[in-house]
Amino acid sequence: MTRLAVLNFGGMCLLAWAAWNGFVQFAYVADTTPISLSIVALFVFGLGVAAYRVYRPTQEGTELLRDIANWCAGLGMFGTVIGLVMMTLSLQDTDISNADQLAKAINQAFEGYGVALITTAVGFVFGVWTEVNYRCIKMMAG
Repeated sequence: MTRLAVLNFGGMCLLAWAAWNGFVQFAYVADTTPISLSIVALFVFGLGVAAYRVYRPTQEGTELLRDIANWCAGLGMFGTVIGLVMMTLSLQDTDISNADQLAKAINQAFEGYGVALITTAVGFVFGVWTEVNYRCIKMMAG
């Protein structure tokens, strides 16, 4: 239980440091879809499940944590696909001889690219964090 507390405290400290330096706000401004917020909500639910399982460690109950970790990663990959689709659609039907239209399309393409990268990073970080919680609780359950 001490390992799990130290792990989550360290993770929260890193998250607070990232927020202090503006990285968290940047991520949510760059993601124009609700996918990153969905990943964070799922992660917070996973932390609640982990806290509950610390006091009632059972093998079957901890499998939900592994599922949550997989869903976080899956939502991150889904966001990647959505971002790439946004990027592709922004370049569709663009007249490259018109500089204003091309500049607008490129700006929209970068917005889609930002969504792809941010959702991948958020899904990866929170998926791994939840997976580590799962493994710690599984070791505690025996």
